[in-house]
Amino acid sequence: MRCHSFKNYKYGPHERNVFDFYPAQSDEPTPVAVYIHGGGFRNGSKDGIGNETLKALLDAGISVAAFNYRYVQQAPLPAAHYDCRRALQLLRSKATEWNIDKNRIGAFGGSAGAQICMYLAFHEDMVRPDSGDPIERESTRLQAVATSGGQTTMDVAWWKKNNPG
Repeated sequence: MRCHSFKNYKYGPHERNVFDFYPAQSDEPTPVAVYIHGGGFRNGSKDGIGNETLKALLDAGISVAAFNYRYVQQAPLPAAHYDCRRALQLLRSKATEWNIDKNRIGAFGGSAGAQICMYLAFHEDMVRPDSGDPIERESTRLQAVATSGGQTTMDVAWWKKNNPG
């Protein structure tokens, strides 16, 4: 089965609620690596994934999705987290159409992207099986996570106490 790439696929109403999808060419459903960009929740872009990383994943038979999310200037936290949750659920909802294995999805990112990856990985599944929205009926569970420089807490009081100056 073959699927074509998508740039700026809409998953929500905001202009930054878009992701790119790059399918690995395979007759069998492929795993997916989701890239979530860093930038201190204030900047950054899905375009930061880098061509070498993208090529290596595709050559290994792994499809790739790269998410954008709203910055804190546009919507306060945890809006970015909720955006990525929605994008992940929409991605899963396209499993058959896009030839992906929705039981083999991992995420990677640095800084703010790493923090969102950890949120998705360690939060209990946020699936809503009784929702009228079929996208919300998809799991938010990740099977793998790789992060770099991510915040392990969003407790601002803890940050101030432990990082004076």
